[in-house]
Amino acid sequence: MRDYKYRGQKDNGEWIYDTSIIVRKDKDPIDDTPFETVYIGWQNYRCQVKPETVGEWTGNIDKNSKEIYESDIVVLPKGEMYIVVWQEYPARYVLYDGTLNIIPFSKGIIQQCLVIGNKYDKNLFKTLRNIVKK
Repeated sequence: MRDYKYRGQKDNGEWIYDTSIIVRKDKDPIDDTPFETVYIGWQNYRCQVKPETVGEWTGNIDKNSKEIYESDIVVLPKGEMYIVVWQEYPARYVLYDGTLNIIPFSKGIIQQCLVIGNKYDKNLFKTLRNIVKK
């Protein structure tokens, strides 16, 4: 069995990593609009994060031993870029290139992946420019 770990981004851009997540569903007291508040951490150490940035650790690491999370952007040896997504059926993580190309997450593919950022990373284009220059 694998360990469960989550990450989420605070409003200031800082990433929070922990093994517990709390999702609180509320309604706005003025107009009754539903909203979610998400916390990562436990008891006194929890931090509120932006709900859309929360991702679960896939249980895998890239070729540089960096943990791979949902919404991470990875590069394969030939320069192909993919985003890590959860596929509901058949309940697995896959690499998705934004078109119809989906690659199942296999040990052979994972060992070749290099995490370069995630879809919420504001500095991603700067990172990509640096990688392309190399």
